[in-house]
Amino acid sequence: DRARHRRLGTLWAAFTATSMIVGVLASGLGLPITAGVGEAATVGVDMLSGTAVASIPPTVPRTSVMVAADGTPIAYFYRENRMQVPLSQMSPLVQNAIVAIEDSRYFRHGAVDPQGLLRAAAHDAVGGAVQGGSTITQQYAKNLLLEQAVAAGDAAAIRAATADTAARKVRELRLAIALERRFSKAQLLEGYLNIVYFDQQTYGVQAAALRYFGVSAAHLDLPQAALLAGMVHEPSADDPVLHPLAARSRRNVVLRAMLDQKMITAAQEAAALRAPVTVTGRPVPNGCDPAGADGFFCEYVVRSIATDPAYAAIGATPAERENALLTGGLVIRTTLDRRTQASAVHAVATALPATDPSGL
Repeated sequence: DRARHRRLGTLWAAFTATSMIVGVLASGLGLPITAGVGEAATVGVDMLSGTAVASIPPTVPRTSVMVAADGTPIAYFYRENRMQVPLSQMSPLVQNAIVAIEDSRYFRHGAVDPQGLLRAAAHDAVGGAVQGGSTITQQYAKNLLLEQAVAAGDAAAIRAATADTAARKVRELRLAIALERRFSKAQLLEGYLNIVYFDQQTYGVQAAALRYFGVSAAHLDLPQAALLAGMVHEPSADDPVLHPLAARSRRNVVLRAMLDQKMITAAQEAAALRAPVTVTGRPVPNGCDPAGADGFFCEYVVRSIATDPAYAAIGATPAERENALLTGGLVIRTTLDRRTQASAVHAVATALPATDPSGL
């Protein structure tokens, strides 16, 4: 009886705590969402309350690419390696895997999942492993606030977006509600999959698919999709390059969740469980140094963009143009003809080698 009463007491405490969170959320909806968050968060709220946003995801740092005349890449530039793609260009397998492991009721609840919140609070209260009650929309809101704080260089907003406080959680809940009012579930899932972190300076499922498997997000198979979905919770701990055994274990948890939710069959799960964890992709080079023989040409283009007012459309000052290069997802088309360039370099090296006594 004493044990039963203790359990009832902890469950009641969990229920009370959850009710308080929901109550605070409901009572605070009329207040400014950005109270005490910093300037970067104001940008996020303006984005939602104004008319400037027409689609999800909003502007987040993306990788720029410089290409030769034939369209082949010369170099990439980024602070966060991210290649934004629409949901239609993401394998349904990775979409289902993320929903299965992060928020199985995603399409059946709003911004907040009271059932998941209560379950997590009750589980924590009775001494189980700590569980999260955040929905995908809440996680997306958290990532948005952090990305915008970092982009603005707002130290106060960065601290607010990462602080382990009830105030941060309430801000995220309120922003999640605003997001759900404005965008469809599909749009929000697209935004989340384009913003979430996958370790090794890799953000978004497209960049992650290329980094770890050398394929686009549209062509991820089941084991690959489950592995990437498993990384979201602890990206560095489940990185398949650094921790392949942990990555495999987490992948298998995702596969089980997909089976439990009837997203895959038992035969598909069994086949995926047998698949080895093999990293076939490569890190995306950053800057002109990895461009090899085209490095000097690359540097010339970068310097031109930074110093020539003709490129004012992407920034009024050299610093703004450099920031656009590193975060704007630009495609920089150049006149470089690789075959002609290689012939010219060969001709010079043959006629006047680097070791020529003239020193020229």
